[in-house]
Order: sequence, then structure tokens, then C-alpha cells
Amino acid sequence: MMDEFVKEKLNEWSLTEWIPTFEAQQIDRECFFLLDGNSLTSLIPVLGPRLKFHRQLKKLLEDSSPTPAPSLLLDPIPAPEGTPWPELPAEQHISVEQGARFDAWFTPGRAHKPATGYLEERLRNVRKRNRKGSRVNSAPVMQATPILLPEPIITAEKCLQLTLWLKNNIWPQATVSQYMLETAVHRANWIRQNGTKTIQNIMAEFPRLMDTPGMIAQDFEVIHPECTDRMSTKWIPELAEKIIRMARKENTGGLLSNISSLSADQQGDIALQLLPVLLPTVTYKIGRKVYRPSKLEVRRAFIDIQPPGTNMVQYLATVSSSIEYPYVLMLGEEHQCSQAFVIIGGIALEHPSLLGAVDGCFKAFFVFDINYPKPCAQVWEFIQTGIFELPGHESNAVKLIRSQLAAMESSNTPS
Repeated sequence: MMDEFVKEKLNEWSLTEWIPTFEAQQIDRECFFLLDGNSLTSLIPVLGPRLKFHRQLKKLLEDSSPTPAPSLLLDPIPAPEGTPWPELPAEQHISVEQGARFDAWFTPGRAHKPATGYLEERLRNVRKRNRKGSRVNSAPVMQATPILLPEPIITAEKCLQLTLWLKNNIWPQATVSQYMLETAVHRANWIRQNGTKTIQNIMAEFPRLMDTPGMIAQDFEVIHPECTDRMSTKWIPELAEKIIRMARKENTGGLLSNISSLSADQQGDIALQLLPVLLPTVTYKIGRKVYRPSKLEVRRAFIDIQPPGTNMVQYLATVSSSIEYPYVLMLGEEHQCSQAFVIIGGIALEHPSLLGAVDGCFKAFFVFDINYPKPCAQVWEFIQTGIFELPGHESNAVKLIRSQLAAMESSNTPS
């Protein structure tokens, strides 16, 4: 049901035509105030209305923000009549006005600037000292321990020849696939040398990774041949129904409605979307700013759900420069996936199922040697350690959910 506050604001801002989109994405009052640039691009792809909405939302946030507290000084001390003021040292920060004296706290200056003498500055310094030692987790999220790459099967000179050939040829496909297989170890070494390369650097050097189907999965199989098919063999038979049973205690936003009538593959798709629901959001730090993503932001960073028939050219044009990491795009409703893609560097790679897209996206992180995006890092950590059984960083929440799943007995039908 449409949130009345959201509906009222859209009508008030002359954006009535976007009400169905906000309703379809379940944007309530809480989500309304959390909308950022990426979210607005998905909700309002047309530039003109999006700019109007952004201006009105900014004004609404400014109007609804509390008035800052005034600077505090001690109450004035009346001067006795006929009594001259004594000479006062400057460091006491006592200001003299006609008929009154204002005493204030002494506080040390900051950044080579003199102190103001305001009580609020002293309180700020006290709060800083009290907070000293408590830190927000700002460590980079790593996807694995250092990878021990296999030995190349061809010489370095032959690798360079084949790489040059692959840059200039896309056909015949069988030859491309064979040459990509032979140069896979060389490619993995090149990507990891002298620091992590950007996706654009890698695509420029190895363009066949993106325009020839199956090349990312093939490179991953060369790096990790022992676990390449674990997503397909473990998810639906072993884990999906356990995830659904665990999620019945959580607020799933309607994902579990009528789930017993769905096929095993559809239930597997629902279970994938439930992973961000089961794992708690994590505060992280970028520079000096601290972020705590909402559940909606975590879900979109993992799987972005768009309605069927979405204009892919327009969609990719809006996200290509704003999202720098691989992610999954699903076209359809929560219970029915019509199409599934992995979006890498503004390019959409189609997969036959949502499970296949999640599998392909995970492998892309390893092939391109990219850290997981911080909003949904815990979801990918679970997939890495709990499904592919690859070593790497594992948060306490991921360890807990893995132990709970291991303790649960499997059943053919979710209870």
C-alpha cells in the first residue's frame, strides 16, 4: 500500500506520474529521507523531474532539521556601581561590556587559532576526549587471502603474442576461447602486478573478457578449479530452504508471501534476496565520514531489482559512471526473475538465471581483483566462505549465520 506521506509529497511537488514507481519499490517515509543519487536515478530516470525532486527533497531536509543550539556563555555578572573593573589577564577570556561582565570558560585553541571562550567549544573538546579510543571499523574489505596462481602453460613471449591477437580479433569464437584459456594465468598476474588495476584498465588490455561469453567464469576456473561449480551444487539443494526458514523471524517486506507455491528455483531466488535481510548492516568509514547503509541500500548494492521491460540502454547510461563495482541486476518482480545480468563497468552481461548472475558476479570480483563494496560486503563474505569455501575475511555476523545453518537439519519443504 502506498505510503501517504510519500504520495502527498509527490503530489505537492507536481511529480504525480512517479507515484506508481515509488509504490512498486515500496518507498515509505523512512526510505524517502534516505534516497541518494543512485536511488533517485533508478526511481526517476528522466533528468528533469529528478532534478526537481532533488531540489525539493533538499529543501525539505533543511526545513525539517532542528535549529542548532546557540553558543553558551555564563550568565552576566552585574558590575557594582562606582567600582572600577580590575585589570584581567587575557587568558581568562573575560569580555567587558557596559554595565555587565561575562565570564567564560578557558579552552585551548585549535589549529593555530585562538580559543573562542565559548562553553560549547569546551564541551566539544570533552566529547572528543571521551570518544578517544572508540573507533569505527574502517579497514578495507578483502575478498580472500593472497592467491597462489598456477604456473603458466605457455611462455611469456607466446602470451604476449596471443594477447595482441586477442586485442584485434573476436572470431572464430573457439579460437578466442582457447587463447583466453592459455593466457589466463598471465592475465591474472598482470592484473595483480603493481597494485590493483581499474576495471577500465583491464577491459582495455583484455577486451575479450567482456564481449566473449563465459570468459570470466573460465578465468576463475583456472585460478580456483576446486570450487568453480559450488554455487550451483550447494545453493538450492543445501542452503536455500534453510535461509528461508531463518528469515521467517525477520521483517522480509513480503518476500515470503505464498512461497510454498513457488518452484525450487524461484525459492532459491527468494533466498538470495533474503541474505541482506539476515545479515546486519555495518557502519563503515570513508575518509572522515561515517556511513550506516539502510537495508534497502544493502539490497540494491547486492541485487538491483528493476521492473520488466526496463530500457537497458538508458539504465546503463545512468549507472555507468556512478557504480564502480560489479553487481547483479534483476528485471522482474520479487517472485519472478525475467532476466538477470551482471553489470561491470557499465556493461551488462546476461545470465540464464538469478543464481547464475550471482555466481558470475562473485567470480568477477576475483578475476578483476576487486574488493567487495562496503554496503553489502558481508553478503559476499558469506558467499565466499560459506558457499565457495574460499578463505578470507569473515565478520562475526557471517560466522554466526554459518554456524546456525550448519546446526539446522535439511528438509524438503520450508517449515
